[in-house]
Amino acid sequence: MGGVNARAYEFPVAGPMISAVVNAASYITPGLPNAGIAQGAIFVVFGSGLGPANISFAPRAFQSATLSNTSVSVTVAGTTVNPLMYYTSAGQVAALLPSNTPTGTGTITASYNGQPSSPAPITVVANNLGIFTIGSDGQGPGIVTYPDYSLVSAARDAQCGGPNTYCGAANPGDTLILWATGLGPVSGDDSSGAGLGKNMPDIPLTVWLGGAQAQVAYQGRSGCCVGEDQIVFTVPNNAPTGCAVPLLVQIGNQISNNTVMPVAIGSRNCTPTNPALASVSVEQAVTAGPVYVRQYRPGQKSKQQRRRVSGRRAIPVRQVSHIQPGSQPFFASYVDDQPLGTCIVFNNLQNNSNNPPITGFANLDAGSSFTVMGPNGSVPVTGTPGNFSATLSAAGTFLVPGAYTITGAGGPDVGRSRPPSPSPRGQRWPVR
Repeated sequence: MGGVNARAYEFPVAGPMISAVVNAASYITPGLPNAGIAQGAIFVVFGSGLGPANISFAPRAFQSATLSNTSVSVTVAGTTVNPLMYYTSAGQVAALLPSNTPTGTGTITASYNGQPSSPAPITVVANNLGIFTIGSDGQGPGIVTYPDYSLVSAARDAQCGGPNTYCGAANPGDTLILWATGLGPVSGDDSSGAGLGKNMPDIPLTVWLGGAQAQVAYQGRSGCCVGEDQIVFTVPNNAPTGCAVPLLVQIGNQISNNTVMPVAIGSRNCTPTNPALASVSVEQAVTAGPVYVRQYRPGQKSKQQRRRVSGRRAIPVRQVSHIQPGSQPFFASYVDDQPLGTCIVFNNLQNNSNNPPITGFANLDAGSSFTVMGPNGSVPVTGTPGNFSATLSAAGTFLVPGAYTITGAGGPDVGRSRPPSPSPRGQRWPVR
């Protein structure tokens, strides 16, 4: 009987691949004008095969250029630097871009177990701030604290005071601390803590709160943490009030991610801009759960369409069954509208909304027909049940500023009557 010849075949193993590089706080989509990574900033690399399957954190952040066989290199203008590692995993890596990295366009490469990725593009700038947010996605409520490091929040803890507590809405005249990364480079070795606690007054920085300029007392690295910046500012007297007042930072022509912050006058409880929220305790509704969310989103209109209503309209009804622990005090800031006369710019190209961090979320079937009633009468809309979207066409100027109400016959999940718990985006809202 003839023998069997065994032959070993070697198949190539997929190496690391980089899909995106973003500021660790703002998460602004690469390619947008303010998506560059600042010297001395913390950034995140997304991709595959970048590190171990289970996330690995450095024993001390930003002290070494290698972690669990993962390393990153950045080359700009012929100079290569090795960012300092914070954590690594197969899908994403976080590191600090050294302050001595040249500015300009260049490439970034990630290596794992000695195998490098193909170079990916990166743009390095001197200053481009990203504000840390509660949801860690660069949108929604920003991480802003009082001087005792308690958090500015829509809801106030009974035992507020000190780190990791929630002390309610800010008031005009309050001194606050905004937490961010990307303010700019420091002189010296980042890993040794160069620049910690030192003001950087020469950076042309402006804090905007609802379009009102805030007075800045300090702008520099935090006193504690490599790569983390602090901006100490005073809430201006002319800042608008609400649970979702836009907050951003401008450095030259670079604009940070848009975040929101609750502001009130004479109280630590913010008053929602959305009238549907003003008569209910949103935070109590969240903790009692589930919460029903009803939302009407008018489609975009071109210049030629401004005098008529035409296009896709979405009226989804959804059930939020569970909010992630720690995010309940900020729920009103997620679901409220920004004050009149202000605007929000998203950090991506998908027009993503500032949805709260949730672990239970489901679309509900509220039927296939609704009536939109406003100052200029009513218009029926029909469409597909479930995650409802429909085409609404009407002559004239139907959409004008004012309150609008949506009514419907109901469906299997949501009946004709209002859901038993408050509807955070409600049935009535102002059109701007």
